[in-house]
Amino acid sequence: MIQPDNTGKPAKGRGTKPLALAVMLILFLNLFALQVCARGLKGDLLKPVVDETIRGGIRGAVIRVASVVKNFLYSVYDNLILLILANPPITAINGFMGFFIRLAQPFYVLAITLLGFQLLFISTSPEERARVKMLFGWLLASLVMVSLSPLIMLLLMETSRMFATVVLGIADPNLGIHAMKGNTDVLFDTFKALNWIGKDYGVEIAVLDFSFLKVLYFILMLRYMMVGLWGILLPVTLFFYSIKASRGLGKSMFAQTIMWTFMQVAWSIGLIAIAVSFAGIQEVYPQFPLMYIHLASFFLFFASPMIILGVMGWLEIGFHIFGTMASAPVSRGVGFVVSASVSRGLAEEEEVIIKPVS
Repeated sequence: MIQPDNTGKPAKGRGTKPLALAVMLILFLNLFALQVCARGLKGDLLKPVVDETIRGGIRGAVIRVASVVKNFLYSVYDNLILLILANPPITAINGFMGFFIRLAQPFYVLAITLLGFQLLFISTSPEERARVKMLFGWLLASLVMVSLSPLIMLLLMETSRMFATVVLGIADPNLGIHAMKGNTDVLFDTFKALNWIGKDYGVEIAVLDFSFLKVLYFILMLRYMMVGLWGILLPVTLFFYSIKASRGLGKSMFAQTIMWTFMQVAWSIGLIAIAVSFAGIQEVYPQFPLMYIHLASFFLFFASPMIILGVMGWLEIGFHIFGTMASAPVSRGVGFVVSASVSRGLAEEEEVIIKPVS
C-alpha cells in the first residue's frame, strides 16, 4: 500500500521506482541468459533467435546509416542551382595570384630592358628594328595583362555567372531538378524493404542511386576547385602565352581556364533542356516511368559540358588565326616595307645630290 506523505496525499513514484528497477534487472538477466545459451548450447532453439536478433540489429543500423547518407546526398537537389552558380571568391585566390604576378614581373622587366638595349645599340637593319619593336610592344602588353590577371579572372567568372543566370531564367529549373530526382524515394523504400529480407538484398539499388548523387556532388565540387586553381595559375598562363617557345602550353592552360569557368553555363543549358523535355513528356505521355527520366536526366546533365568543348574548338581556331596574324612573317613584311621606304629615300637623296659632270 502506498503511504501518504505529510500533505495527506499519496506519494507518487515511491512504489513504481523499485518495480521499474526490478523489470530492468529481469530483462538484463534474460539477455545475459540468452547469450549464455547461445554460446554454450549449440543447436538449441535459442541460438537462431539470438542470431536473427543480432542480424536484425545490424540491418536496422545499416538502414539508419543509409538514411543519414541519403538525407545528405539528397540535399544536392535543394541546393543545385546555388552549386551551379557558385564561384570561388576572388579575394580567396588573389593572394596566390599576386605571388605568381610578382614572380613573373622581373622576367618581363629584364626582357623589355634587353630588347630596349638591342633596339638602341645593336639592331642595324630596319627589318630587325621593326621585329624588335613589335616584340617590345607584345611583351609590354603581356606585362599589363599579367598584372591585371585578377581583374581578368573576376571578369571571366562574373560573365559566366551572368550567362548561366540568364539561361536558368528561360524556363523553370525546378522542373529539371524534379526530373533528375525522379522516384528516388521509391528506390530507397525498396532498398529498406529488401534489406529486411537479407542484408545483401537491395544494396545494389542503394549503391546505384547513391553513386549518381556522389558523382553529381563530385563534379560540382571539382568544378569549383578547378576554377580556383586555374584562376591562381592565370598569371603563369599569360606569361607562357607571351613566350613563343611556350605559347602552345599557355594556350592549352587558358583553354582549361575557359572550360572550367564556363562549365556552369553548360550545366544551366542542360538543366533547362531537361526541364523542357520533362514538361513535354508529361504532357504527351504522363505514365512514362520516372526511373527512365531520372537516368536520362542525369546522363544529359553530365554530358552537357561537352557543349563547352565544342565552343573551345572554335576558340582554338580563333587563337590560331590570332597567332598567325602576330607571327614572324608579319614582322618581316613590316620590315620589308620599312626597308623599301628607306631605300627609296636614299635613292631620292642621291638623285638630288649627285650631278653630272660637264
